[in-house]
Amino acid sequence: MNEIKFQILENYKDNPPPIDFKKVIQILFNYIPVEYQAGLGFVILEDGTGMSRQQRHEVTLSRGKKYLVSECQGVYRHMDNNKPASIVMYVNNILTRMPLWAWKMPFFRDITIADVFYHEFGHHIHKVHSPEYKHREDVADRWSRRLRNRFVYHHYWYLLPILYPLAFIVRICKMLGKRR
Repeated sequence: MNEIKFQILENYKDNPPPIDFKKVIQILFNYIPVEYQAGLGFVILEDGTGMSRQQRHEVTLSRGKKYLVSECQGVYRHMDNNKPASIVMYVNNILTRMPLWAWKMPFFRDITIADVFYHEFGHHIHKVHSPEYKHREDVADRWSRRLRNRFVYHHYWYLLPILYPLAFIVRICKMLGKRR
């Protein structure tokens, strides 16, 4: 596996989360191709409760809409003034995506965290390694899908005989839902 070339900082003001996010991020990072790993300095895991008033009211744009950063699950901060690029993940907002019992199941835990981490890492790839002239959220989503599929294919290879038929059924249901 790859050696981690960035720091994972945990900044929890209240209680640490019931899941070891740092360990999951380390595992997820190992499945990112080496050519895209350069340039990321930090992954910061926060619970969001320690934000200053200015940070709580900071706004980010996504698909033409404004969102409070405090309500986001993650944010990519590009490199500036000799500070390396970083990804900030708001753990308390991520934990609301599933009930607590589902977080104890490794596959669901890893995929949920991978959605956020790989999306933000997709912004990093788009900004630093592979700029495209498309909407940045679309590019990040596409990279997120690619990286998540690579992770599942290599890390959860033994689930593929179950996941492929399931994905086929989900696709058919989505197509039938669009027809109505």
